[in-house]
Amino acid sequence: MAHPNPRVRRLVLFRHGACYVERGGPADGPFELTFRRHEMNEVLKSLAIWVASGNARVQSVSFEAPQDPQKALAERCLLASEGGALAGWLDSLRGRNVKVQTASGPHEGHLLGVETTYSAPRLLLVPRAGAVAFFPLADLVGIEALDEPSRQDLDFLLDRGRAAAAGERRALRVVLSGKAEDLRVACVVPATPWKLSYRLLRQSDTTLLVGWALVHNPTEEDLDDIDLTLSSAQPVSFMAELYGVDGPPQALDDDSSGAAPGHGSPGELSPTGTILLDRAEPAARTEPFEYRTPHRVSLRRGGSAMVPAVASSVAARVERVWRDERDPSPEVTLTFPNSTLAVLEEGPAVIYDRGSYVGEALLPFTRRGDEVQLAYARDASMRCARTVRSSTSVVGVRLGAGALLEEQQREEIHAFSVESSHLEEMEVLLVRPRNERRATSAEAGALLEESQGEARLRLRVPPQGRAEASLVERWREVRRVEYEHLTPAELGAWLEGRLIDRSTHDALASVLAAWAQASSFEEQRGRLEREQQDAIARHAKLREQVAVLGEGGQEGAIRLRFVKDMEREQDRIFACENELRKVRDGEAQARRRAAQTLSVLAAHAERLRP
Repeated sequence: MAHPNPRVRRLVLFRHGACYVERGGPADGPFELTFRRHEMNEVLKSLAIWVASGNARVQSVSFEAPQDPQKALAERCLLASEGGALAGWLDSLRGRNVKVQTASGPHEGHLLGVETTYSAPRLLLVPRAGAVAFFPLADLVGIEALDEPSRQDLDFLLDRGRAAAAGERRALRVVLSGKAEDLRVACVVPATPWKLSYRLLRQSDTTLLVGWALVHNPTEEDLDDIDLTLSSAQPVSFMAELYGVDGPPQALDDDSSGAAPGHGSPGELSPTGTILLDRAEPAARTEPFEYRTPHRVSLRRGGSAMVPAVASSVAARVERVWRDERDPSPEVTLTFPNSTLAVLEEGPAVIYDRGSYVGEALLPFTRRGDEVQLAYARDASMRCARTVRSSTSVVGVRLGAGALLEEQQREEIHAFSVESSHLEEMEVLLVRPRNERRATSAEAGALLEESQGEARLRLRVPPQGRAEASLVERWREVRRVEYEHLTPAELGAWLEGRLIDRSTHDALASVLAAWAQASSFEEQRGRLEREQQDAIARHAKLREQVAVLGEGGQEGAIRLRFVKDMEREQDRIFACENELRKVRDGEAQARRRAAQTLSVLAAHAERLRP
């Protein structure tokens, strides 16, 4: 006979879909716990039982085999059709020694079978060799199996019949010797993840933040007055297939300590370390935290509940923030520091202002002390706009070995304008992404606030009026200017802006003049080389024609004229070669002068560099 089992005292629900269940209370004798079939692997892996107070000892923990109970009954010829339990049981007793109880008294013998050809079915019993007794089934009061195999079949039929009726539920039987004033039973079972939702109730001076946790009962029983903890921790665990192989009923024998193996000594059980790994969330922006409900909780079987997890006043302020240029209306936000002493998990938040619903937002994961900004509406009575103008000025020039480095001052001015149709003065925050490499300042009377990643202009707008402000971003960039790409205009601008001195200007101008001269020589060289190649080609063609002409007569006259033309082309070839020699020398000298001047300038700049 099973005794009442220790009741559930404590639940620890984890966000990734597991629950630590702890039972406790007096126990005297065996008792049963019921679990769903898909929970059995986790239960067998994590089950821990220990005696917190008393002299009891856990002898064994047995459970039903994972095989189908209907299949098990059929294999032993004990499976009866629906409504035919008596006929099926009697059929399994054929040839067995039984005692039949009738109104006239008991009768013993071997069961021959049941005859159903008559209108009233009759049981056939062999009381002794060569004799058969008939008993109408309607007169039977009871049947007792007298041999041990039949008794075992009846016990198996009851056990498997109970398992078949239980469907997906599986019973776990704890055999306890002695009496325990406080027996603890703990395990981990799969559970629906808990979730948080928030309410922000804003009054004139204070704002109340309330967080409600939606939880589900993970057990197969009603839970009354339990301690409930909601944890965001992610303990490491492993899958273990302990209930997936068909076989006979199994038992976990107790050890000398009275605790299940692998769980330490009694009283030292931890709810961590037994959570399914495949349900764990990836490491992200988390900070392990526990919400402990201030009062005991009751959950009906198969039911859910909303329980308070956070309740605290926060110093919240309403702000209008404009950062999205796709909509000219600024967002209405509720901004407050997380002063609740609790980590706020992500969840939807509904905002009430002075008793009225004003909007909703998604509260992000927020650590203790971090600021929360919830955008819950848009203010259609305000319209914001932004225009940008840019400028670039040269603030410095440095000479290098291969090029000049021109240092530029860049500036972007973001001009904001805000129009308001409110009857009272309003304040708006104009937000821009902040570049850490740029210096930011405010103009036109706005207050600048800077944070990591953002620059904000706080601007006050008069009633039914307009206000303007500017955010200025300044930064420097270096442009590499190859010496070959310099122009006299750039040199003149640098000299006028006092970015270079007169001697440097003149030296660079001489370099440009030398390069210009070298370029002129280069053009001449190209023209002379083409002219020389043309003369060589004409000379070769004339020589071919002279070779086929005779020396006398009309051919001789033509041949003489071609010979004179060949001499003129030869003279032109020699003249081009002489001119090319002078041009190449002039080009080389000009480039050497430029290179020498640049070398002197670069060495001088290197000596002056700090």
